[in-house]
Amino acid sequence: MFNAGRCNNYRQDADAYFHLSAQRAAPAPNWRVALSPSGWPVLFSGWIDNRESLATDFSAHQAPAGIADNAAFYGAALEAWGETTDSRIIGNYATVVALPDGRIRLSRSPWNGMPLFYAADSAGVAIASVPRPIFAAGWPERLREDAIARLLAFRTDHDQATPYEGVHQLPSGCVAHISRHEVKLERWYDPLALKPTTLDSDEAYVDRANALLREAVQSALKGTRKPGLQLSGGLDSGIVADEMLRALPEPARLRTYTFHPVDEADAVVPPTLYADERPYVAEFLATHPRIEPSFVDNREVAFDNRARALFLAGGNAFPGLVLASAHYGCFEAAAQDGCDWLFHAGMGNITISNDSPWAWPEFFARGQWRELWRLLRNRPGDKRSVLRRFIAHGLLPNLPAKLQETLRNAVHGKSVGNGFGNTLLQDGGPAAAQADHDPSEGIATAGEMVRTRAEWLEQTYRHCGTTGEMPLAYAQVFGIRLRDVTQYRPLIEFCITIPTTQFARDGQRRFLARRMARGRMPEAQRLNPRVGMHNADWHHKMAGDLDGLRRRVEAFADHPVIGPSINLEKARALIDSFPVQAPADPTAGAEWRFHLPAAMLIADYVDFVTGRNSR
Repeated sequence: MFNAGRCNNYRQDADAYFHLSAQRAAPAPNWRVALSPSGWPVLFSGWIDNRESLATDFSAHQAPAGIADNAAFYGAALEAWGETTDSRIIGNYATVVALPDGRIRLSRSPWNGMPLFYAADSAGVAIASVPRPIFAAGWPERLREDAIARLLAFRTDHDQATPYEGVHQLPSGCVAHISRHEVKLERWYDPLALKPTTLDSDEAYVDRANALLREAVQSALKGTRKPGLQLSGGLDSGIVADEMLRALPEPARLRTYTFHPVDEADAVVPPTLYADERPYVAEFLATHPRIEPSFVDNREVAFDNRARALFLAGGNAFPGLVLASAHYGCFEAAAQDGCDWLFHAGMGNITISNDSPWAWPEFFARGQWRELWRLLRNRPGDKRSVLRRFIAHGLLPNLPAKLQETLRNAVHGKSVGNGFGNTLLQDGGPAAAQADHDPSEGIATAGEMVRTRAEWLEQTYRHCGTTGEMPLAYAQVFGIRLRDVTQYRPLIEFCITIPTTQFARDGQRRFLARRMARGRMPEAQRLNPRVGMHNADWHHKMAGDLDGLRRRVEAFADHPVIGPSINLEKARALIDSFPVQAPADPTAGAEWRFHLPAAMLIADYVDFVTGRNSR
């Protein structure tokens, strides 16, 4: 346990089972591992959204409706349906089942299902939701050198890999059977194999999306005692908040949590973004009086806030953690208010409010010139001519990747990009060697734009399968459970299979969400083309600790793992040239805001795992 407590435990012959019923919970007396009807031991993490409908499909003698425990329910389902079980279940989960033939069956739901890690050799198998228990069971805790180089290069690792030698992750939408001599992996879920969804009218798409969102909200609220919701000034969380209030019985109220920059930050904001959520949230609150809002400025939250606690709890580190810290104040406030769940709409950007980044090249390739022209004209803040936009967003993405990169570099030079592709890497160093694009990964480099919807979907699904351990880490560190309401498989599958023109139409992007939001929020918010500026006060916070940041840069010099990969002179120059005011263009500030802090965070992670004392 993270908090020095103990989890539920049970031994059966040579097998040992451990289960944490809730974050920071005391062990349950006389806990026993759940069993299937035939006595197969089952462990289950997560939730099942469609239990009621599944129960009617069982044979009568199995009486699943009376099974309260999800683990026992899953065991009964597995006995009834075999290897088709996971395709029938809607939810976010991971399972471990000890089969009677001696094999161990692992499963993980699609779309960022609950994480599952394992290590196996001839002596035995260790399986856990986070890596730490695997090391406690005796597996050596050794980092893969190439994994750290990939983290520094901001490269996504293989979907079965972890930073540790010999420790593997079960990918989303997969089942694995582990025996003494082998591991057999089956990828039963393929988002690219889903059939297109075609409905009779534009209104039918909105009606169906609203119905699926209603299902998602109702499922999320089951069993909650005091729900909270992270609320921004944008579309996704506002739509979810409105739907939650419709689902909650009168006079129940909904707690919401909104983070904002410190007032004295005076962030420089480009015309396409807004820095402070409060004005939009205030207008939303005026039409939703049952909301009890909290506003959090994260004043004491630096980019590496609670980093070591999260390393311990989750066993991993990701460059994006330096940006995720903006949410920590909301986590803490919700826990202090006694919320048992904090909901959010993190996957709204790939579901209801998808901004369809493939739309421009798709309209170009299909000759849909009218739609392409309207989209290109409606680009706030883009000072280029429409012809230049046509070339950049229509023509260029349809060219081969290498040619794209060559042409972009010829016009713009080797750019910082949008936060991907670390510009602090030392030429010829280990991380630089990992930075080159590997076509087998299906991941675009910083200089490329997504070219097709299929390419976007492949990349998105791959990314959704990573970092699944972080919600579990947050639960341990902050004492509150997190759930993404928009991570509801029927809603995801609907949104990824409907026509592009349901997301981009008449020069307007996020077309589906804007129609779903009609009547749910003020019109100024519903039609606002700008989006929230993440970590808008980064400059203010970093400016107050330049001496500390300089010391951490100097520590790169003799770091045995990080040092060879980082261009020390460039890192020093970033500190020495720290601007008096944040650049108006977020891209221009990416090296200070993201690249440098991410390198520092990864260095701390390496030191934490290896026991090196660098500070």
